[in-house]
Amino acid sequence: MEDSFHHDAHFNLKSIEERLDRFESKYKKKIEGNIIIRLLSFCGEKNMNANDTKSVARDLSYILIQKNGLLSFIQATCDLENSSEIKTTFDQRFRAISFIIANMPAICCDKDDFYSSLSRQVILILTTLSKGDADKQTIKLASYIFIALYNKKQSLGKAKLIKPITDAICCKESYLTLTQSIICIHHLILSDFDKNQFIPVFPNILAINTILYETVSPIKRAAKEIVIDILKYVDQSTYILATSIFNLQISINLYSTGLVKIGNEEMLTVIPSNLNYVSVDDAKFLDKTVTAITSILDDLGNEFKLDFFLILVEKVHLSHFNQMVLFSLVDALQEQVSNWILDYPNKAIQFLTNTLRRITSESNDSIQSLMDQEEEQILEKSKLLQMDSLSMLIQIVSILVEAKDKLTSEELLSLKTCNVYLTKVVASELLSKSEQLKIQSLVDEINHLHETTKHSKIDNEDRFAEAVRCLNSNFMPQRAHGLVILRNLIDAQHQSTIDHKSELFTLIKACLSDPDSYVYLAAVNALASLALAHTESCLPTLIEAYHDRDRSVRERVSVGESLVWVCKYLGQLAHHYHRLVVDCFLTGLRDENESIRVSSLSNLGQFCSSLKNALSYCIIEIVCAVECLLKTDSSLDVKRACLMFVYIMLNGIDNAEVILDHLKQIYHIIKSIDSKSLGDDIIRVHAHLALEAIDNLMKKLIKPENDLIRPIKMN
Repeated sequence: MEDSFHHDAHFNLKSIEERLDRFESKYKKKIEGNIIIRLLSFCGEKNMNANDTKSVARDLSYILIQKNGLLSFIQATCDLENSSEIKTTFDQRFRAISFIIANMPAICCDKDDFYSSLSRQVILILTTLSKGDADKQTIKLASYIFIALYNKKQSLGKAKLIKPITDAICCKESYLTLTQSIICIHHLILSDFDKNQFIPVFPNILAINTILYETVSPIKRAAKEIVIDILKYVDQSTYILATSIFNLQISINLYSTGLVKIGNEEMLTVIPSNLNYVSVDDAKFLDKTVTAITSILDDLGNEFKLDFFLILVEKVHLSHFNQMVLFSLVDALQEQVSNWILDYPNKAIQFLTNTLRRITSESNDSIQSLMDQEEEQILEKSKLLQMDSLSMLIQIVSILVEAKDKLTSEELLSLKTCNVYLTKVVASELLSKSEQLKIQSLVDEINHLHETTKHSKIDNEDRFAEAVRCLNSNFMPQRAHGLVILRNLIDAQHQSTIDHKSELFTLIKACLSDPDSYVYLAAVNALASLALAHTESCLPTLIEAYHDRDRSVRERVSVGESLVWVCKYLGQLAHHYHRLVVDCFLTGLRDENESIRVSSLSNLGQFCSSLKNALSYCIIEIVCAVECLLKTDSSLDVKRACLMFVYIMLNGIDNAEVILDHLKQIYHIIKSIDSKSLGDDIIRVHAHLALEAIDNLMKKLIKPENDLIRPIKMN
């Protein structure tokens, strides 16, 4: 594109200078300086006619797209000596220059070609290593220009500015080298450019930092600074880091180390490699990875470190993540975790409550039913992982109990909430006798802590009164805070809440009409907790809220999740309300919003898996509803959910005879799925799982149980 203008007589430096001489004579204006300075001076000339102004603009745009044209423009228009200008003047000038370049009309060529030329030039300027103050200012101005070009036209900016950089990082075809792309991102990440644009390549940059960790390469320093800056300023960065670590092996295997010449210097960096393979079981790799990650965490705050540690603990029970990396990191961080917990005890207590609630709400029977008899080793591994997760949770509880003097009354009350779930954990078959005794000891200590705070300045009676006052507030955060206090008191089974169940129900139900989503969801959670002791009143109210079409889909889905949670906690008592709950979700299957239909199927599956033998009372309606949805619903998501529901329901049945009369009908329903739906990969997988579940049930019916076989002894 650049060479196409060299043969045009109108566009060459000599003809441009001749026109400038003519303009100086015509407008009696003598300008000293190079060709760019002279052109810019005439750009602001008010006395010039339209044709001459257009000629100057055309010449300037031509100069810009020539080789090093943008760099020449930068050097010509900005004094880059720190001694002559103060910083604020530089910033103002840089913004003005970047605005001029981003809004320069593409008179001499196609506007997309003009944008592409400027994009490529500014990227190449950003790939240079700064050695002095002048270089730093040039790179800073180039960053301003990059941002201005991107903001001018973001759709084209993603293709012309972002894609070449990210492609090079991912070892795809690009005019940049891998090392150049790292240098470029490093310069941009230290500017005001949107750091979210580089989240897709964050795992790659983390891998590069890990590979080069033990070197003194400037590329390693740049990669580390990029990682730290993204983690500091991007939302949900703890989850980004955790996900990147779990997939670190894949990213690391893209690269190997090598020497690269940049300018006149050789430096150690990473290069693309198809031959490199690193095993995550390798002790050296694990040590380097853990050391590199902890080195990054050292530059981040304690709140981030605690959030990250809690995510690792949360993922322990998920066996598909790399356990060696996970456990090595947890071990490395455990020594410091007590300090982080004491800095942010509310975070730790909230994590404990949510995780223990999840663990204790999962039925061991339903988990067992999801495993085929041939998968005993997988089940055993899952149990071990759950044990490791539970051990870490108990360690967190112990840290909080030992630091009781540093906790506030509110924090101690929240910790008391955990006792409800710890008591259920004690009864787990996964625990040994010694572990059960240890947890029971913690339960007793927490109960004692609660007693010691009885006469504190803000005791629980006062807290109940405070919650009631908050609920009557006109200020939204106050109302939500009041509901949180009530739920904590309910979960802690405090006497004041037991004595005022009816009043509590009235107060919380009134909050379900609150227009604010945050208050509404807090009311739903409080009502779900109250439902464990006041089921007759609370369960119908939750069901009514689930069908409230004035509420958003997200709010209604949350209500459905709370309903299932209540039913799981009620255990065998839930059978008494099965008609009410099943009707609720069957009604949800007719909702006009497909997200509610999917939610109803998911909730119905979880509820049916806990009904076991009681399922026979409603099986006909359920099968008919599933058949209708598979045949008539236009949403693929609903059909996927239907098949997954069948799979969950069949695996939750203890006695196969409960559904024996309907297995043939279910089998034919699945086999009759139309060919268009079967074109969806997820539907095919879910259908296969459902058919396997039918096959397993039939095997149980046909094959006799082992306890029916008796040995015959012959003398």
